[in-house]
Amino acid sequence: MNEIPAVFLPAGIDACALYRMYIPHLNMERSMFLLRRGSIDIREIQHCKVALVQRQVSEHNRAAMIRIKQAGLKIIYDLDDNVWNLPSANPGKQAFDALRDGFEMCAREADMLTVSTRGLATAARTGFKLNKEIFIVPNAIDFKLFHRKNLLRDDGKIIVGWGGSNTHSEDLKDAVEVLPEIMDEYPHVSVEFVGAPADNKTMNHQQCRFRRWVPVAEYANRFASWGWDIEIAPLSDHRFNKSKSNIKMLEAASMRIPCLVSAIQPYEEFCALGGDDLNWLLCSNRKQWKEKLRTLINEPEYRQRLGDKMYQVASMYYNMEKVRELWGYAFKKVLTC
Repeated sequence: MNEIPAVFLPAGIDACALYRMYIPHLNMERSMFLLRRGSIDIREIQHCKVALVQRQVSEHNRAAMIRIKQAGLKIIYDLDDNVWNLPSANPGKQAFDALRDGFEMCAREADMLTVSTRGLATAARTGFKLNKEIFIVPNAIDFKLFHRKNLLRDDGKIIVGWGGSNTHSEDLKDAVEVLPEIMDEYPHVSVEFVGAPADNKTMNHQQCRFRRWVPVAEYANRFASWGWDIEIAPLSDHRFNKSKSNIKMLEAASMRIPCLVSAIQPYEEFCALGGDDLNWLLCSNRKQWKEKLRTLINEPEYRQRLGDKMYQVASMYYNMEKVRELWGYAFKKVLTC
């Protein structure tokens, strides 16, 4: 457990802040979080030794980082997205492209960079062109927060779930196209979308429903209450997604829910840790999405077996208790820079 007092400056109250700042560091003694647009009062943070800043891009942000350094703190700049390779369909591409120089301007003031994946580390080395250490701290699950509720449901129904923002509209295509056929074939199967709706054909199906996204602070508890039996997490195969983490599989694993995923780097790495059992979850085309959904619907014992295996892998390799130690190591390391 890291005992170095630190100040955290998240870019916003979102999923990146949840997994990179709030969950790993919330209970650190004498540490503090600052989420404000005004000036930083150095007196508030003078007891801290490290500042972890996330996705800072403006001249105002840079000025704040300089003041923090002048107060004697070391700065770690954290990224959880490949800001150089957003696909054209991503609604944030234009805004992120316009801010690209700002990312490098602020990262230049940092003593160390942290990222969540090997793919993102490679992108950061190429994109920033800075002679700074890049330390990989993977995203992880806090099993004290994410745990399955004992929901009493004996109605014979099966829920297939997906959650995400509108940045995933292109990712959904192959998987979503088979869902109306699956619902037609299985009247006891419903599909649930959380955050962003799918195409009209799917959403208009009587067995499909939509939930609005929930506040970050409530996410773990709400996720456990949805009672999904199967989760899907499709991703298109491009550089942005190859740099992403496997967080969707980790969330599903915490609830022991089998999660069908695209055969793409972040998911392949997780599935490889579970051997043939978890490699089966990888889907490369529309036919595989449909056939594997059928298998999971028809074979409840297989669903349970895969969910249990995912839980074992996640708890062994992506447990927040272990990843906190990596954060602690990064904090100690930056103090020697």
